[in-house]
Formats: sequence, C-alpha cells, structure tokens
Amino acid sequence: MRIIESKRAVRSKFEDYEKILQTIPALMGDANGVVSVPGQTNYVYAREMSGNTIVVWNTNVPLIANLAIKIGVLEGRLQVVSIRDSYYNFLMAKTPPHGSTHSYLSGATDITNIYAEQFMPWYASTKSGSPFTVTIRKKVSYSDGSWVVNGTEDLDLSSYIPVSGTDALYLLITLSEVGVLTVTEGSPVTNKAALTLSDIPSVPAGHIPLWAVILYVGQSAITRNFSNPDYLDLRFARSNTHSSLHAVGGIDSLFPADPGSDQYLKWNNTTNEFEFDSPTGSGDVVGPAGAVNGNLAVFDGVTGKLLKDGGSPSSGSAPQTDQSGGTGDTYGVLAGAINGSNALFTVSLGSYTSGKLLVYRNGLLQTQGSAEDWVETTPASGTFTFNSAPKTGDLITVVYN
Repeated sequence: MRIIESKRAVRSKFEDYEKILQTIPALMGDANGVVSVPGQTNYVYAREMSGNTIVVWNTNVPLIANLAIKIGVLEGRLQVVSIRDSYYNFLMAKTPPHGSTHSYLSGATDITNIYAEQFMPWYASTKSGSPFTVTIRKKVSYSDGSWVVNGTEDLDLSSYIPVSGTDALYLLITLSEVGVLTVTEGSPVTNKAALTLSDIPSVPAGHIPLWAVILYVGQSAITRNFSNPDYLDLRFARSNTHSSLHAVGGIDSLFPADPGSDQYLKWNNTTNEFEFDSPTGSGDVVGPAGAVNGNLAVFDGVTGKLLKDGGSPSSGSAPQTDQSGGTGDTYGVLAGAINGSNALFTVSLGSYTSGKLLVYRNGLLQTQGSAEDWVETTPASGTFTFNSAPKTGDLITVVYN
C-alpha cells in the first residue's frame, strides 16, 4: 500500500480533472479497512480507483469502510464531497465523530447533563392515558436477610385529589422493608403555591421515602416539568448529619426510645428487638459490715461472691520503697537493727503481697529462697528474714506492693 499524504501532490492530480470533472470516485478507508487517520480529527483514508491511498478531509459522509464516495477540492481543501451511490440516504451524514464534546470532565463544550431524577430504579411517572396513576419502576432490594424482586407497579392516586376550594396537598410514596409501596396523605393547604417541605407527611417507621406527589383542586394530570413539577424526588434525600441517625430508617431506629430513667439495654430473643429494662434482685456479692473509706475491695476466698477490705490503694497499686538507717523525706523506714546478729525486718506499711517484695543489700538485689539470701516470714505482718544477718553499716532497701 502506498499512502500519499501530500495535499499538494494529490491536488496536482485534480488539475487534469477539474476542467472536465469536479470530483473523482474513491472508496472510504485504506486496504485494511481503517477509516479515520490517527491523531488527525476529521481526516480519513480514501482509496483511488488506481489503488493509491490518500488522506482527505471529511465532514460530509458517515465513516463506513469501503463506502463508495466522491472526493474533490472544495473551498481550497481536498475532501470527501458526497456518497457515490444514489441509493444511500444517511440521516445526519455530515456529523463527524464528536463524542468528546459531550463527555463529562473531558474539556467538553456541550455536556449532556444527567439528573438524579432520571435514574430508573424506583422511578415514578404518570401512566399514559391515566392522568392520576403513578407508575413506579421497581428494582431488586435486600431486606431482612433476603432479596426482594419486584416489577413495575401502578398507584391510582385519584381518590386523594382535594375536592374543596383551592386546596392542595402532598402524598408521600414510601417503600417498606419487605418491598411494599405505601401512600401516606398529607394535610391540605390553601393552594399549591402554599405547599412547603414541612407539609410532606412523616415517613412511616421502617420505610424509605421515594416520592412526594402534589395534588390540588382543578388539576388535570400529575405532570413533570422543571418550572413547576408535581413530583418531588426523595430517593436520594439522605443526610450524613447526626440528626439523620435519629430519623426513621436511621441507625437509632434500631433501638427503643429513651426510657426516661436509668435502665439497661438488652436483647429480647423472642421479639428479636432491643429493649430497655430495670435491674432486679439485690445481687450475689456480699461484703463486710463496714470498711475504711477509700480502701480497696478485694475478693475474700475463691467463691467470687465475698468481698473484704483490701486496705489503702497505695498498698496495692503504687510500689512502696523503704530503707534502713534513719527517716527519709519520701521513703518509708525499714524496721530492724543492723548489727551483725539481727536478721528479721519489718516494712513500714505493715504488710506486703507475697511475691511482690524486692530486697536490696548495699544496692545489690538479693535472691529470695531458703537456700539463698532471704525468705518471706509473714507477708501479712510485713516481715521477712535474711538467711545471714546484715553486717553493721549495711544499707537495706526494699520495694514492695
């Protein structure tokens, strides 16, 4: 295939034709059926009857490979003039590819807007030949652990038309949890212009709002237009504010109303719902007849039902440090003489938890055990005993809970 892209070279061929013919015959596209020239808008390949492939301008005929065409020089440009077959009659044949002019976010200059109201699932429209019958186009929905499939349904609203004065009202169309459409009638107002959003009826519990429809005295049909519509689309009327949690269908609708008193929330396995209830009974845990204010309550025994006074929080929470050899500003005083013969010492708080006592002698941590450095004597009395009595001048430090 030989492609001649020079317009000057191609135009020279027409110099021999122009005095006799205004156009020459050709076929649309190259030998491989490629029509549009890549990267060159509105330029196409055309094959002369001699087999040569040339590049020409085209805004006159549809882009169909092997279409019989006429090419010629018009307005100083080599281009496709027309279709060669007189039997072709293409509508909009002069419209070139122009999808990008309508494409969203592509720098388009002629975007086709799509309104939310145009989406078909649960779309409402007035039935042809029945001016007050609304057709709802249903879809598949998921409810209570199962899929609900419904087709189109017609709702005859003629019985709701106001009959007195110039009254007007809203009808609310909602969808239940099991896919059933429900119509709720609002209160009438003086006329259509007086209707506000507050006149839309409340959404029934467990329902999803779909449409609000206006009916009024003297109305000839339920109509849809942009200036004064009778339909108000509520399918996408959702809010992410906290108030939506309390609305019908919101998260809080799963829970019962505020009981107005101190109660606990429990699940009722019979009704499969949450409910509030008040505690009953006096409880199983029994404590002592008296206790020291601020002391901890600890279990007494292994039943899990008896409590006792656990003493000061400081004895069971933050570690206590004692030292021998005098009174410190912050440390407690370890009781017991350091004279080379005394081995028994008592912590300042009078008790420690078994296994929670660390003993240091001259800064070195001592090993606990009967064959080691020291042993616990009576933890409840705060005593421990060195296996070898500290020598005069030794410094004993203990840390315990």
